[in-house]
Formats: sequence, C-alpha cells, structure tokens
Amino acid sequence: MAESSRETRRKEDMASFAKYGLNPADLRDAAKWDELLREEDWENNPVYGLQDFELVEATECRYVHKVTRCLYADLWNEHDRPRIGYQIHCRTDIAWWDCPAWNSKIRFEQPKTLMQGDDNCLFIQYLPGDE
Repeated sequence: MAESSRETRRKEDMASFAKYGLNPADLRDAAKWDELLREEDWENNPVYGLQDFELVEATECRYVHKVTRCLYADLWNEHDRPRIGYQIHCRTDIAWWDCPAWNSKIRFEQPKTLMQGDDNCLFIQYLPGDE
C-alpha cells in the first residue's frame, strides 16, 4: 500500500511542505512538519491521543523522536501478545519512514519499541553519510 500510493503522497507531501514554507531536504523542517500535521490534522490522524511523542533531536541531517506512551502497545502487552502487536503496528513503520515519499534519500532506523519491552519507541531518520 505504501509503495502504490508513493507518487500521490509525494505530491501531497510536497504541497504540504510548501504550504508551511518548509524544506523537505532539511530534517529540522521535517520535524516541524511532523508536529504541525499531528496538531492540525488530528481529526484524520489514526493515532491522535493514543501516543505521546517527544522530540529528541532535529538537525539538518537527522531527526529523532520517541513515543513514550502508546495505547496499541498497552493493549497488546495487556493481552500478552506484544509480538503480534509489533508485527502489525511497528514493523510497518519502515514502509512510511524509510525513503519517505517527500525525500527518498532519507533512511530510517527504529532500534527500540515499546512492543519489544523497551521504555519507548525510537524513530531515527537521517541522511546517509551525514549521521
């Protein structure tokens, strides 16, 4: 699904970056954009209110944020099924965050997840060679 909608998402994302006067090549702007979308499009955001986000780092070449609370993780852990929750909710993150439609040069790592017993989910986006 992520791949089949890439060109449409690219056009929409680029228009959104332009609307806010942000540069998709600068990960500081990507961090701002991500926050703006969470705040402004809350009615259409499927995780609105279900997760708590915290900015860790935003530089021109690196954007790191973490999720410190996730209702999905709470529910799957409560039912002793975090491995299933990880497959459904966490493993799919790479499809959206690695080489995103708005800047295919950006890479993604997720070394920690609540579903795997960590104290947060860590999302790292970076430009290779500049991390």
